Amino acid sequence: MDEYLRGLESSISDVGHWTWWTENLPDAFQVEFAGTLLWNPPLDEGKPPSGQIALCFRKPRLVYFLTLSDAVPGDWPDRLRRDDLGSFGLDDDMFTLTSAGFCGQLVAKAASVQALVGEAGITHLPAPGEAFLGFHAGPVGLVIAAESMGVFNHQGELDPTAVVESNRRWWTYWREYWRRIDSPDPLPRDYACEVTIPSAPDEERRS
Repeated sequence: MDEYLRGLESSISDVGHWTWWTENLPDAFQVEFAGTLLWNPPLDEGKPPSGQIALCFRKPRLVYFLTLSDAVPGDWPDRLRRDDLGSFGLDDDMFTLTSAGFCGQLVAKAASVQALVGEAGITHLPAPGEAFLGFHAGPVGLVIAAESMGVFNHQGELDPTAVVESNRRWWTYWREYWRRIDSPDPLPRDYACEVTIPSAPDEERRS
């Protein structure tokens, strides 16, 4: 399970961005990302594969919105939910699904904490055994602890094996994208591929 979660971490945070969130409390809190290195069917004909996924946290015990600077309005969580702010690019070294202790560091770096579930400074931070997520994305961040977590694309929930296969398929697609980039038959332009640039043949590395 740790290997699956570490792979999911890198698939989301490498070049991804936080686009949206919603909730159905007390049952669920959902956070959506785009630009992930996961292959999902295109949403429209002639478009690249969808990199959108959602993480659904069931029975959340803790949801903290983190503000890291005054570059965003105080009500940024509500504006993000209403699609009024665009998206926030993820910091790939400030994203975790596997280190409960690191979530505490993320909270400590925040200038302010808005608690949607729990009480800032009182509710215990994520612990091993819980499903959790913590990240910074430019001027904002998020920390969640919950009973369990599900990964969803537009077709439904993905089990760990399907997530691993989706990442493997994305890298196969990425190699094909760059193989055809200057050909008479290039694939549709794809943000995630364009910023995940090969520095050597078949090298899976962001330059």
